[in-house]
Amino acid sequence: MPVNRRDSEQGVDWNEELTNMLRFQKGFSACSRMLTVMDEMLDRLVNNTGVVGR
Repeated sequence: MPVNRRDSEQGVDWNEELTNMLRFQKGFSACSRMLTVMDEMLDRLVNNTGVVGR
């Protein structure tokens, strides 16, 4: 029985798992950066804008 067929039937393809983990990690990192930017924008909007004419 070929190794690739045996692995697909009996176990986990470690290359595929590692590839998926890296892809999800990059996605998580991108989402984290986006949330950080949104937090900084909201902070600037709330704390650094004032009422005109005071």
